[in-house]
Amino acid sequence: MDRIFGFGPDDGGSNPPGLVGFGKMVGKMKVFKTKKFILRPAKLSDAENIYKYQQDEGTQKNFMSTPKNVEEVKKELRNDFRDRKKPKNKRDGEEWTIEIDGEASGQISIYFHDKRNRSKAKLSAWIARKHRNKGIMTKILKIFTGYTFKKYNLVRLEGYVREYNKPSARMMEKAGYKLEGIIRKNQKKEGRYVNDLLYAKVK
Repeated sequence: MDRIFGFGPDDGGSNPPGLVGFGKMVGKMKVFKTKKFILRPAKLSDAENIYKYQQDEGTQKNFMSTPKNVEEVKKELRNDFRDRKKPKNKRDGEEWTIEIDGEASGQISIYFHDKRNRSKAKLSAWIARKHRNKGIMTKILKIFTGYTFKKYNLVRLEGYVREYNKPSARMMEKAGYKLEGIIRKNQKKEGRYVNDLLYAKVK
């Protein structure tokens, strides 16, 4: 999937399917707990693991860019911390850390790329290589999708998947997203144009 960058008392509703329960509140954001992973707000101490796992060649292949050092990761996290403090109708997006076995092992987020229409958003996510192909990310995506649709009253959530990234394409489909088309030469990376698959889920 493409570039990435969790929820509060105004969320309402019951736990999404598959959740063991909510943990404590962290500011205005809830912590989602399952038997295999925790979805929670990012912490500055996550920076080293985020940087480490993003150095994986397979992960980098699906990003337009990755942080050059841990300080760049911390800068991105601080930007997210500032955005959290805004009213939800003013936020640039929403981001979670994926914690597995006690460490930050990935991220998932939405971004409001069309400020005139906040009923739609763009999705992005990644997970460390050692946790792939275990069904974890599909379950995370289902929880994240259901919750963000409800919290932000979304009617559309979309995500780009590189045309060659078959595992992520299958994950999107398993999570209920539909392939809407191929965006040809959508990005230029290392001197070459790449095609993206456009997946979306609508309400």
